[in-house]
Amino acid sequence: MGKEELIFGSILMGVILGSVMIISHLISKYLPSSAKIPQFIYTWLIFTSIITLWDLGFVLNRPHSISNPIWKASYGIYIEVDTLYDDLNDDFIYSVALMNLVEVVLNIISLLTLCTRNYKGASILALIASSMTLSKTMLYFMMEVVGGFKHTGHNDAITLFTFYLFPNLIWIFVPLIAIYSISLAFIDGQIKVE
Repeated sequence: MGKEELIFGSILMGVILGSVMIISHLISKYLPSSAKIPQFIYTWLIFTSIITLWDLGFVLNRPHSISNPIWKASYGIYIEVDTLYDDLNDDFIYSVALMNLVEVVLNIISLLTLCTRNYKGASILALIASSMTLSKTMLYFMMEVVGGFKHTGHNDAITLFTFYLFPNLIWIFVPLIAIYSISLAFIDGQIKVE
């Protein structure tokens, strides 16, 4: 990957993260102080929706997206690390992409429900979407383990951690924390419908 692609990829990620922070800030200003939904949860829903739609676009537009400069900046290294993303004959990655679409729809409905101040409904939808993210990502990892690491086994430890494990573990730990936080808020009676 060339220097220009890395710069473009970095700028693109900065724009995405900046957009997420601005949208999250606007939502937090709209919510009253009585809302017991932690800000990181709706920030995560926005972030994961943007990244997941980006991923969906890449997967569904393959093979054209593999050489497209827009996606190459963000997937150029990843498809070398996780060759499943480069495998046009594997239906699993397409199935995951379609599940991503369902997940994004739930995220958006949860955020819209949050804006109507139906905190209970928004929390239930966020709980479902976070559970989907967690289970889908764990399934993705388990498919690799059961398959004998056929798509990632060629990497050295540093490359595997940096470009595969670390980014993907975020999609396990953040939804797990969201599930825990929402569940705890329901148990403690903190989430109320006004």
